Amino acid sequence: VEIFTGWLGSAAGNLALTLGAQGGVYIAGGIVPQWGDLFDAKLFRRRFEAKGRMKSFLAPIPCYLVTAKDLAFRGLGELLPTRINLASAAKIPVCAALGGVPKTREQRPPRR
Repeated sequence: VEIFTGWLGSAAGNLALTLGAQGGVYIAGGIVPQWGDLFDAKLFRRRFEAKGRMKSFLAPIPCYLVTAKDLAFRGLGELLPTRINLASAAKIPVCAALGGVPKTREQRPPRR
């Protein structure tokens, strides 16, 4: 757990630098939220900021551990109305707008 926590902190710091994630880094899903007290937040943070001269850029970036169990469904709940509205406006089947593949030629949207 300790090795993984340190590695995750380093990788998250690298991604924060690469993407310029000044709004924060969110750790969600997988096993980390299940670890509870086994997750060493101080080690994670130390490795997150251990980037030499870039430490001053990383230090103010907040890191969050997301523990919501239904995160995927919350995201889907936000995405679904948008996709359905786009499908209606474009006059294509909702299953295609959601990424589904129509089974028959008649169900396919016209090519543009």
